Amino acid sequence: MELNCLALPYLDRKSLLQRFAPLSALPWAVLLDSAASAHPDSQYSIFSADPLVRLESRAGKVVRNDKVQDSLTPFAAIKQEMAAWPEIKSDLPFATGALGAFAYDLGRSLEALPSLSDADIALPELALGFYDWAVISNHDTQETVLISLDDPALRLAWLERQIEAEAGLNG
Repeated sequence: MELNCLALPYLDRKSLLQRFAPLSALPWAVLLDSAASAHPDSQYSIFSADPLVRLESRAGKVVRNDKVQDSLTPFAAIKQEMAAWPEIKSDLPFATGALGAFAYDLGRSLEALPSLSDADIALPELALGFYDWAVISNHDTQETVLISLDDPALRLAWLERQIEAEAGLNG
């Protein structure tokens, strides 16, 4: 499958954060910010939201898009989603797909581990979104691109509506 790209005006770090701000309140919004501008690996910043698929695991129970998946372990659910996701060849650091977090307690789905601490924070062991679009800024070349599995112009229109809605709430 080919990745659809739409060149956007360059978003430096400050502009990228401003552009992401209206999305930040959406469930599953994600920002990978290359904040340490002097670091040699700080070339890219990426944001996305509104994933097609949301996987969560709590106490070994897997939930896909708010539906419990009784027969799947967390890693089997990831494998299933990855197998269904299109393979895309790209030089970009992210070409749609999975972004999220794996907690240490996810290891309990693989082996018996001692419980040495209280579960004092109500976070899932796995929170993984499968995103069909992203905005990527290359801070070295000063280029920004919107990537999408579908028409990127439609996603850009959606982004603009989110920004306008946020401006209406705060204006």
